Amino acid sequence: SAFGAESAALVEDHLGALLGEQLMPVASRQPGVDSPHLLAVGASGQPVVVEVVHRLDGDALLRALKYGRQAARLSSRSFAPVSPPGA
Repeated sequence: SAFGAESAALVEDHLGALLGEQLMPVASRQPGVDSPHLLAVGASGQPVVVEVVHRLDGDALLRALKYGRQAARLSSRSFAPVSPPGA
């Protein structure tokens, strides 16, 4: 959708300002893949999941929590395979 494409670019361009901390994006949602809008690593090395939705409802909240649980299981070594080349 137009909302999804525009919001993805906006969030990635202003990630630090929106969340108030330095983050390094490591993976973005790919079409047809069940993954968060954006996976990043914070200055502390912890994963940060960014999920952008048009309307926050129960299903969207549960989906975001699922992505957070998945990211919490990742180690710093796990980020290398999900990082795009050059990241």
